[in-house]
Parts: sequence; C-alpha cells; structure tokens
Amino acid sequence: MSWCEQFIDAFNTHEVEPMQAITSPNVKWEDVSGHIEFEGLDGVKNMVELTLMAIPDCTFAYHGGMKNGNNYVVEWTMSGTAFGTEFACRGASVGETDDDGKILHNRDYWDSRSFPEMPAGPVNPELEDLQAGHGA
Repeated sequence: MSWCEQFIDAFNTHEVEPMQAITSPNVKWEDVSGHIEFEGLDGVKNMVELTLMAIPDCTFAYHGGMKNGNNYVVEWTMSGTAFGTEFACRGASVGETDDDGKILHNRDYWDSRSFPEMPAGPVNPELEDLQAGHGA
C-alpha cells in the first residue's frame, strides 16, 4: 500500500490515533476551503473530532496521488451526511513530510459548492457566454 493510500486509510478509521500516527508533533494542517487551521497533535485531534461531529458517516475515496521525496498530493472524494443532507465533494491534499514520512504541513482544498450549508461560489458560466464575451 502506498503512502498516499495509507493517508486515506487513516481518515477512514474514524479514529484520532491513526491520524496522529502519520503527523509530526509540529504539524500545521490547513483546511483552505473551510478557512480553518490546526496545529500540533492536539490540533489533529480537534480536526478529526470536528469532522466526525459534522459528518459522522464520512468516507474518503482515493483517486490517486504521488509522493516525491518529502512532497505529496492526494486526490480524494469525501462523502457522507452533513446537516441531514447526503453529499459528495472532490478534494485534494497537498503537503510536506519530514524524513520519516510524518506530515509537517498539509493543505486541504475541496469543492465548497458541493458541501451542504456552505456558501456557494459563483455559478460556472456557459461556454457560449464566455465565447460571446470574447468575440469568438
């Protein structure tokens, strides 16, 4: 099993310890789309607990990833039930590890428009509207 698959498996345990086991004590974890930051092993504990409080049945599907030296990227879909609504949202985790493979800095980017109760961004314009605006 690859490092990236182990990353996803740690989330899917719904336990704090597997997530702390893959992180450095000095970790900085950023939920960029949610505008939340967590620091240290206590921060990882809070992140896991908050996620499970909001989405108790959450699961992460692994779509691929790569680890090159101390850098990684993992693409995933999180699905579950939040605020009584079933959903699925695509995302990616990007970060750096120490030489032992423990996460030092993680940044999660995910589609906030597909998450229940999140303020939605603008609607994507139609291709024809874009072309008309550029004289195509």
